[in-house]
Amino acid sequence: KPYTIDDIALIDWPEAIAHVRGQTGRDVQIVAHCIASMSLLMSLAAGTTGVRSVVSSQMTLHPVVSWLNYVKADVNTVSLLSQVGELGGVFDYESRGSDFDHVIDTVAWNVPVPEGQACKNPTCRRIFTVYGASYAHEQLNAETHKAISTMFGPVAIAPFEHLQAIVNAGHAIGAGGKDRYVTRDGARNLALPISFMSGGASRIFLPETALRTADWLSHLNDPALYRRHVFPGYAHMDLFIGKTAARDVYPWIIGQLDRFAEPVRNS
Repeated sequence: KPYTIDDIALIDWPEAIAHVRGQTGRDVQIVAHCIASMSLLMSLAAGTTGVRSVVSSQMTLHPVVSWLNYVKADVNTVSLLSQVGELGGVFDYESRGSDFDHVIDTVAWNVPVPEGQACKNPTCRRIFTVYGASYAHEQLNAETHKAISTMFGPVAIAPFEHLQAIVNAGHAIGAGGKDRYVTRDGARNLALPISFMSGGASRIFLPETALRTADWLSHLNDPALYRRHVFPGYAHMDLFIGKTAARDVYPWIIGQLDRFAEPVRNS
């Protein structure tokens, strides 16, 4: 069934948060990455409650992308790829060696990638074609690089069309174009501790993405609620799967969660 990022923000997140609160009896802390991060902030801006603190990774309410991703948004790359055959509105990252796969891989091979990130893995080419440079290859060990094909499954096209509209607008908007999230009421609803994290080498959503949202919120709420950290040398998802992420990134995330952890009460 086709869905938009609004559905994630207004249906999925409220239900997930309510479920966890119902099971634990406590407000939740959330680490959210990429679309999950933006859609969570959209959900909270729209009035979802029950969240004590957030670690927002890479994507916020004000996406700033590289020039190549702006070009891909303009030409609607994902929809073009989805139409090169009978895909039913779904794009698959795994190449299975069919004639159709050869067509897709030919298209993906001709999309430019950042210097030093060229790769013969067809899955990498497809990922970089749709998302951009999702990771810096030098941050991955050999086994993780080999396993990339297991980390990406078929993806629906409709959310990407909504995302393209958001990128073109410069801030999160509803699927119909309505400004329902980046509003004064939305900022008031986001008056909670949020720690923004970005990869300094990210070529999908630039670190300015977090800076713009943090600045917007800091002008309307207590600036002490918001922190921002940039990890040099990291791109996008290698913040979580990079070979040194356990040393460089995860301690920082845990530290942010610990700052607002609810004390465990002895029974």
